[in-house]
Amino acid sequence: MILAEITVFTPLVMRPLMAGLRQIDKSQLEAASILGAHPLRVIGQVIFPAALPALMAGGSLCLLLTTNEFGIVLFIGAKGVNTLPMMVYSKAILESDYSQACMIALINILLSLGLFIIYRLAAARTGVRS
Repeated sequence: MILAEITVFTPLVMRPLMAGLRQIDKSQLEAASILGAHPLRVIGQVIFPAALPALMAGGSLCLLLTTNEFGIVLFIGAKGVNTLPMMVYSKAILESDYSQACMIALINILLSLGLFIIYRLAAARTGVRS
C-alpha cells in the first residue's frame, strides 16, 4: 500500500520542489563555494532553507491526497486498511448507516479543507502556482 502511494504521489511532491529549487539564486551557491563552505553546509544553510516551503507545499498536497485516497486501497485490495473514504463507503453502502457516514464525510471534508489551506499557504510562499 505504501509503495503504491509513493509511486502515485511522488510527482506531486517533485513539482513544487523543482519549482522551489529553480528559484535558488546561483550566485548564493557560488559565493558559498568560493568562501570555502563544505557541500553539506551549502545544502543545510542555502539549499534546504530555500526548498523548505516547496517541500511543505508538496508534502501537504501529498498528505491531502492520501487522506482522500479511495482508488489505491480498492485497487490493491489492502485488507485491514481503513481510510476515511473507505469508512464512508462501508457505513453508507454496506451498513446503510447514513448518519455515521455523513459525520465521517464531514470530518474528511474539514480535514481536507484544513490541509488544502496549509498547501495553498506553503505554495504561496514558494510562488508555486497550481
